[in-house]
Amino acid sequence: MNNGLFILGLANVAESLGVFWWIWLAERGQGALGLVVLVSALATERVSVFLTIKQLYGENPPQRNIAPTLFGTAVLEMLMWGSWLFLVDAIGGNAGHIIGFLVFIVTNLLVHSVQAAFVLQTPLLYFVSNTKTIVFSIIEAAAGAAFLLLFRGDQVLLGAAVLFIAISIEHLIQASLLEDVPDLIERAKGKRLPVA
Repeated sequence: MNNGLFILGLANVAESLGVFWWIWLAERGQGALGLVVLVSALATERVSVFLTIKQLYGENPPQRNIAPTLFGTAVLEMLMWGSWLFLVDAIGGNAGHIIGFLVFIVTNLLVHSVQAAFVLQTPLLYFVSNTKTIVFSIIEAAAGAAFLLLFRGDQVLLGAAVLFIAISIEHLIQASLLEDVPDLIERAKGKRLPVA
């Protein structure tokens, strides 16, 4: 099996299922349980990030505190998703969906930039102005917004399909970002910790 396909598949399935079950539980008044499910799924998705780090840097990656940092980014992303849904519902109506979507794009962009910065060992907001980061952040926000509208419109299966396809496209573009920055990968390799 191609390691890259496994990593991509793990990320797609984990995030899509996590978002699906979180919304499903939240819509049934079990929002707290839904957030636990979501952060668990996002932590599982972070296994794909860990595998990517190992694939890029080998057994001695330059990142410190990999597991706690990846779990922290899973919590950060869970807060991003949760804040979006809170805004949509708190404002209500079309305005809630529009304002929630716009805020969701910005928070997605910030979270994705922080995640890429960790993997590639750059300043935290290095990727905020990167075209691919902007595009895949918009795609993820659109995936969530479309899924919620379809879910609440009793088109759950169509919503799930849209969510999975959009998240898969987002992750493909996100993975292709690594091909654009071989110089950053090489520079990060130079930051490796000495082997004891």
